[in-house]
Amino acid sequence: MTALVSYSTGLASVAAGGTVVTGSGTIWSGVNARPGDVLQIGNFQSIVSDVVDVDELTIPPWGGGAQTAVAYKIWQVSPQRFAGAQAMADVSTLVAALNKEGFYWFVDVDGTEPDPSLGDDGQYASQPTTGKTWVKSGGAWSYLGIFRAFRLTGAWSGATAYAVGDVVTLTGSSYVCVLDHTNQAPPNTTYWQLLASKGADGVDGAAATVSVGTTTTGAGGSSANVTNSGTSSAAILDFTIPAGKSYGGTSTTSLTIGAGSKPFTTQSGLAYQNGARVRASSAANTSNWMEGLATYSGTTLTINVDKLGGSGTFADWNLNVVGEPGAGDLSSANNLSELSSSAGAAESRRNLGIPGRNYLINPSGEIDQEVVAAGVSRADAAYDFDQWLTLTQSNPVTVSAVADAENGTPVMMRSLQANVSAQRFGRIQWLESRFCKELRGKAVVLSARVRMSAAATLRYAIVEWTGTADAISKDIVADWTNGTFTAGNFFSSTSTTIVAAGSVALSAATLTDIAALTGNVSGSMNNLAVLFWTDSAQAQNVTLDIGKVKLEQGSAASPFVAPHFDAELDACQRYFEKSYDYSVAVGAAANYNGVRGSLQNSTPASYGASHFVKRKRVAPTVTLYSPLTGASGNGYDTVDRAASASRVGETGYLIVNVFGSATTPMLYHFTANARL
Repeated sequence: MTALVSYSTGLASVAAGGTVVTGSGTIWSGVNARPGDVLQIGNFQSIVSDVVDVDELTIPPWGGGAQTAVAYKIWQVSPQRFAGAQAMADVSTLVAALNKEGFYWFVDVDGTEPDPSLGDDGQYASQPTTGKTWVKSGGAWSYLGIFRAFRLTGAWSGATAYAVGDVVTLTGSSYVCVLDHTNQAPPNTTYWQLLASKGADGVDGAAATVSVGTTTTGAGGSSANVTNSGTSSAAILDFTIPAGKSYGGTSTTSLTIGAGSKPFTTQSGLAYQNGARVRASSAANTSNWMEGLATYSGTTLTINVDKLGGSGTFADWNLNVVGEPGAGDLSSANNLSELSSSAGAAESRRNLGIPGRNYLINPSGEIDQEVVAAGVSRADAAYDFDQWLTLTQSNPVTVSAVADAENGTPVMMRSLQANVSAQRFGRIQWLESRFCKELRGKAVVLSARVRMSAAATLRYAIVEWTGTADAISKDIVADWTNGTFTAGNFFSSTSTTIVAAGSVALSAATLTDIAALTGNVSGSMNNLAVLFWTDSAQAQNVTLDIGKVKLEQGSAASPFVAPHFDAELDACQRYFEKSYDYSVAVGAAANYNGVRGSLQNSTPASYGASHFVKRKRVAPTVTLYSPLTGASGNGYDTVDRAASASRVGETGYLIVNVFGSATTPMLYHFTANARL
């Protein structure tokens, strides 16, 4: 015999006389418990009247005393688990219907014929994917053929896999596929059957000639009698083109090109209506013209000229109707007057692909007077590439140049996190007040090209300084760990206003354009800065590359154009200059190339003068170096000698004082530092 099926997972609890059974670790919903099943705990049983949830049943009042977290059984004997007599009758009816002739058995997509054990004589089998059909006769399936609608596939192609029933066209005829294949061109009868063939070309009609009878032409139009005398027909097609008004016209009135009212004597009966826009152009040279709104009466057409080309006086005018120029037409009186705002002008430049002015100096690190390109350690708020300062959370980083990062990006500035301890880092550039105060009250936009060696979020911001002009705090980061990027939180609160801040999620080692960052500068701004920094602390040897940095006026970024090297070097030397050759680092020993400083020694002291290449922002701090040893504060004749500079002005005139007793010529290098 087969034992009754039961369910007993988990534990059950019920109060004495209670009607609610709760479960622990039970799944009573679904098929495990149904109304009509029998619940048994110990020697007592009760009918399940309802299954409320996976852990709750409803029963009649329990007579087996209180039970707490005990074993149980649900005997699955509910009538709901068994089909009734009516259900069985319905099944019998369905089976009887399926056994009738005409019932289809289906063949699987991978099958080649129906299952021989299925079906009765007179029944059919079908494979929907191919359209193949069979009928059962004498206890065996017999193949009838493929029965499905045509599928139109267009012009025949040797690359298409065709199936039976596909229809194609080729050279004007259509064919239906009768055997699956690829690259078998019609009319190959193994694979194709002609469905419809192209008919023969018809006979070309005989040429016809048109003759024009009596014609009357006037300024307003023409009328004519036209006949067809084709050789294939003697029929006459007489009709008349009625006269009507037209534009155009000419004038021999002598007029000088210029603005204002210009009356032209012309033909009568023209189609011009008052308010039409008309152009009068010289027949001899169409570059000489004038146009505007016109009035017309009789034989006088008067143009109120508001747009013109060329110059001079002419009497050979052709008159033509023209369209109204757009509001932004450069040759119109408006002349982009609708772009009166600086934001509108910037947007116009962007749309035309015209780059706007970049307020930043040395935007990609092209100028490197301190020769950091090969890798130099820089601490927080220290200059590296000209006009750029390194920013670090704690320890120095190593800065270097990246050459040819990609086509169109010949140089980028790199910062390498060189410390074992992870830290945040970045860089900043401050603009001198003289060169950015014009942006007060205006919109600005920041763009750049960036990359990091690790996947990370890079942040960037435009910040203004409202304190004393050019007396900025180079590092305005107050709390590197603060996630609120406003003054008094991440940024310093004193004299600092955040114009705009943004971020970009970078994939590892992928050059990316930052989303253009826009903001409005306040009327209190004295200096502007742009800065970039890593959102989170980065592990040792992670690099950050920055280039093509652009800060411009407007609300839309325009194309980046690399500055001319000489012009950019000239701009950088306003803030920092060295007497060394460009590629020689400051303090290099045994370097006499490019020495600009020299004087004739005498006893006990010697004096000499030098000039700077570029006028400085302010009177700079000058440091002297020995060409022989590179030691600062020294000049060199036969030995290093103490030297100092005095009476330094921003014009670049300085006096050098060298102390010593030798009388041989004294040489020295110098740097002049007038940075913010």
